Amino acid sequence: MDRDGSSSDPASAMETGILESTRGLTAVLDCLPHSAWIFDRSGRYVFQNRIDREIHGNAVGLLPSEAGLGPEEGQAWTEMHLKVIGGERVHYSREMETSQGRIVSETSIEPVMADGVILGGVGVSVDQTSRTDAVRRLNEAHQRLAEFVAVSSDWVWETDEKHRFTSVMGDGERLGLDFAGWIGRTRWDVANGDPATDPLWRDYVETVTRQLPIVNFIFPGLRANGEPIWVEVNGRPRLSRDGRFLGYRGVTRNVTRREIMAEQLRRSDIVIRATNNAMVVCDRDGRILWVNTAFERLTGYAQAEVLGKKPGALLQCSETDPETIRVMGAAIREGRAVRAQVLNESRTGRRYWLDLDIRPIGGEGGEPEGFVGVQTDVTELVEARALLHDVIETIPDAIAAFDGEDRLILFNRSYRDYYALSAKLIREGTPFEDILRHGVAAGQYMDPGATEEQREAWIRNRIAIHRNPPSEPSIQLLSDGRWLQVSERRSASGAIVGARTDITALKQAELAIRRTAETDGLTQLANRSVMTRELDKALQGKRARDQSGVFIIIDLDHFKSINDTLGHDAGDALLRVVARRLRRLLRRGDVVARLGGDEFAVLLTGLSDELAAERTAEKLHKALTARIRLGDRMMRPGISMGVTLFPADGDTPADIIKNADIALYQSKAQGRNGWTLFNPQLRRRLERRHELGDALRKAISAEEIDVAFQPQLGFGDRRIVGFEVLARWQHGGQAISPLEFIGIAEDLGLGGVLGRAIMERAFATFSAAAAADARARSDPGQLAINLATSQLKDPHFPEYVMEALARYGLDPRQLEFEVTETVLLDRSAERIAETLVALRRLGITLALDDFGTGYASLTHLKRFPVSRLKIDQSFVRNIGQSDDDVAIVRAIIGLAHSLGMTTVAEGVETEAQLAFLDQLGCDIAQGFFIGRPAPRPVWSVQPKGPEETGKIPI
Repeated sequence: MDRDGSSSDPASAMETGILESTRGLTAVLDCLPHSAWIFDRSGRYVFQNRIDREIHGNAVGLLPSEAGLGPEEGQAWTEMHLKVIGGERVHYSREMETSQGRIVSETSIEPVMADGVILGGVGVSVDQTSRTDAVRRLNEAHQRLAEFVAVSSDWVWETDEKHRFTSVMGDGERLGLDFAGWIGRTRWDVANGDPATDPLWRDYVETVTRQLPIVNFIFPGLRANGEPIWVEVNGRPRLSRDGRFLGYRGVTRNVTRREIMAEQLRRSDIVIRATNNAMVVCDRDGRILWVNTAFERLTGYAQAEVLGKKPGALLQCSETDPETIRVMGAAIREGRAVRAQVLNESRTGRRYWLDLDIRPIGGEGGEPEGFVGVQTDVTELVEARALLHDVIETIPDAIAAFDGEDRLILFNRSYRDYYALSAKLIREGTPFEDILRHGVAAGQYMDPGATEEQREAWIRNRIAIHRNPPSEPSIQLLSDGRWLQVSERRSASGAIVGARTDITALKQAELAIRRTAETDGLTQLANRSVMTRELDKALQGKRARDQSGVFIIIDLDHFKSINDTLGHDAGDALLRVVARRLRRLLRRGDVVARLGGDEFAVLLTGLSDELAAERTAEKLHKALTARIRLGDRMMRPGISMGVTLFPADGDTPADIIKNADIALYQSKAQGRNGWTLFNPQLRRRLERRHELGDALRKAISAEEIDVAFQPQLGFGDRRIVGFEVLARWQHGGQAISPLEFIGIAEDLGLGGVLGRAIMERAFATFSAAAAADARARSDPGQLAINLATSQLKDPHFPEYVMEALARYGLDPRQLEFEVTETVLLDRSAERIAETLVALRRLGITLALDDFGTGYASLTHLKRFPVSRLKIDQSFVRNIGQSDDDVAIVRAIIGLAHSLGMTTVAEGVETEAQLAFLDQLGCDIAQGFFIGRPAPRPVWSVQPKGPEETGKIPI
C-alpha cells in the first residue's frame, strides 16, 4: 500500500483516517532513534518509522501475526494491539533476537483517539540492550562483592554526610556483629566511643569532619556476645558532581588476631629484654644468631662479638663436665630438647653455674631450624646446695626431698642406710613411688599386708600421706625392728621435704611404759582400759572368731571381810590365786583383766549361744571356788558372776559391760556365789530401780513416805501390847512394796534418810493417837521399827533417836528396834555392835527379826544385846501340820526364855495357830488374825476368824 495514495475501500479509509489524525506524530516518530509504529482499529500496521523498518522489515498493512514475527510472538503482538484498541495502555520489556542480534527493548503502547473515538494505537520500543547489560554487569559485580565479603573478615560500608551508616555489607552473623543495628548510627556510637573524652575518637572525628581519607584507623569494640574485637578502617569521601560532600565509602577489616599477636609480641619483647635470664638463639648448627641483654651482662660479651660463634667455644672452661657437654651435644644433633647444669666462665674469668634449658625451634617438615636456650645463673643455688649437702651429711637423721613431680632431688647417707633394702633405687631423679614399691617387694617394712590387695592398699595410703603430709608426724616400723618417726611437709615451691628420726629406744620405752600402764601390778593381768579396747576390737569383727562371744564380770564375795579379818596380804594372795586360775582356764586369744578391787572380767570370742555361755560360767565358777589356803587357814572363796553374750546383748563396749554388771548385780541380789546370764528383763528391772530411786529421793524430800501400824497381841492378858511400824509409799498411783523401795534406798545411800523419815512419821502419828485414845493413855505399848544397816553404822544415830523421842514426848522404853540376822554379818559388825549397845543403854529394846532363817550364829545372841526374838512366819504357817516347824518354834521359844528374852510370832492367821503358840509359851502374836496394818494405831482390835482375814499378805 502506498501511504501517499488514496483508496475507496473501508480499510483504506480507516488507514487514511488514522494517518491524518497522527500526521504530526508520525513526523516525530520517524525522527526517533527508537523503533516506533502506528496501527489501526483492526490491529494492522499503518506506519513504521525508519528504525522499526530496519529491525523488523516493512509490515504496513499487515497484522503482527503476518509480519514475520512467528506465530506465537505475532499472536502476542496482535493481542496487545487489540487491548490498546480496547482502551488499555500496554507497557512491557522483552528480550528478542533480531537481524541485528539480541535486543532488549522496553515497549509502551497507547491508544490514538480523535473526538473521543479510538482510531488505533501507537507504540514505541526503546532499545535497553546497553543499559540492561550494564545493570547485569553491575549486579554481577555486586554479587561477586557479596560473595567476597561473605568469605572474608572484611565488610564494606557507606555513610552519609553526617557520618551515619547507610549501608553495611558483610557476614555479620559470622563476625558476631549486628550490622542491621548500625544503620543510622555513627561509628563512634556503635563502638561506644566518646570523642569528648577519648583521644582516639577525638582524632577520628576531626579526620571525618575535615573530610580527609580514613587510613588504617584501628579501634577496639565488642561483639554481640561480649567478646572483644579489633578492626581496621579505611575509607574515602564521596562527593557529588558539583563537589558536594555526600559521606564516606570504605572497607573495615577484622584484625583481632593480628592485634592480639602484636600485643603478645610486644609483651614478649618487653619480658625478654627485662628478664634476668640469659637467652640465646642458635641456628641448626648451634651458631649464635641473637642474644638478649641479660646474656651480655652474664657473659661479658656483646652481641656483635658472639654472632656466628658456638656458645661452648666461648664459655666452657677446664672444669666444665665433659659428660654434660656430650649429652647436650647429642641432644642438639638429634634435634631434642635438653636441660642440664653446666659450669661456664665469663669474659672476665668469673666461674658461674648455669641451669641451661635448650629447646628446638620447629621448621617446615618438622625438622628443627634452630635452637633457643634459656640460661639461669644458679651459682648461689649450687654453692648453697653443696653446703647443704655437707650439712645434712652430718645429721644422724635421714633427710630426703622430692620435687613437685615427686622425684628424689636431695638425700643424705642416713636416708640410704635407714632404707638399706631400697638403697638400689635411692638416687636423684627416682620417683618416691618407685622407691616405696621396691622397698615393699624387698621386705623393707613391717607388715604392709599379707595379700596383694592389702599391700597395694598400704602403698596407696603411704603415697597419699607423703603427697599430702599431715601436720603431725607418722610412725613407721621397719622389718629390722627399728621405729622411725617420719616428719614431712610441702614447701612453698611444691617440694616435699622429710626427716626420719630413729625413735626405736623411745618406742621401746614407750611400749614398756604402756605395758606397765595397761597391766595390773598385783596380778599381772590386763587392766580395764585394755579390756575395753579388746572388747571394742572384738565387736568390730575383724577376725572370723570375733563375730560372737561371751563377756563375764567376776566379783569376789565379802572380799573386804577377808581383808579386815585376815589382813591385806591374805586378800592380795587371794587375788593372785584367782588371776592364776583364770589364766590357766582360758584359751589362747581370750582376754582376762582385773577391772579393779576384787572385780575381774574375761572375754571369750567364738561362743554364740546361751548353752555355751552357761557351760563356760559353770566351769569358771567351779574352778574359782575351789578351796584355797590363805596363811594357816583353808577357805573356799565365794564368786559371783554376771554373764552376757555379744552381739545379742549389745554392740558397744559400754552396753556389754553395763549388761554384765546388771547380771552380776542380780547374782548378788540372789544370795551371791553363783552366776546370772543377762536377759532384757534384768535391765528393765534395773531401769525401774533407777526410776524408783529418783522418785524416792524426791518423795523423801517432799515428806511423802507414810507408815502403817500392825498390832501385836500379848498372850498374857490378851490385849494390844505394841505395834510394828511398816513403811508405805505410793508412786504413780501404785503402792510400792517396802522390800523394793527400802532395798533401793540402801543401794542409793538413802537408808539413813529414809529411816529417819519413817521414824518421824511413826513417832508423830503414834504420839497423837495415844493422846486421843483414852484406853492407850495409861499404857500405849511399844513401837517396833526395823533398822537398816546404814542407820546402825551411823555413830550419831543414838543421839538422833533420843532427840526425836523427846520431841514427840515418848519414852525410850516405848521403842523397840528390829534388826535382821544378815545385819549382824555385815563387814562393819563391830560398828553395828557399838550402836546396838548404845541404844540398849538408852532403854530401847532390841529384837532379832526373822530368827532362824539367816546365817546367824548362836554366839550373836551373846554378842549383841538382843531382848526379843521374832519367829519368822514361815515356821508359824505350818504349825499343826509339820512336826519339824513345831519343833523349831518350840526350840526358839525355849532358847529365848532360857536367855531371858521374849518371843514374837509373826504371820498368825488362824485361831488354831494362836492357840498352839499360846500352849508353846509364846509371849506375843502378830498377824492378820490379830489385825491388819492400819494408818493409825488401834488398841481395840479383836482377833478375826480365817474367813475374815483374807490371808492377803501386805
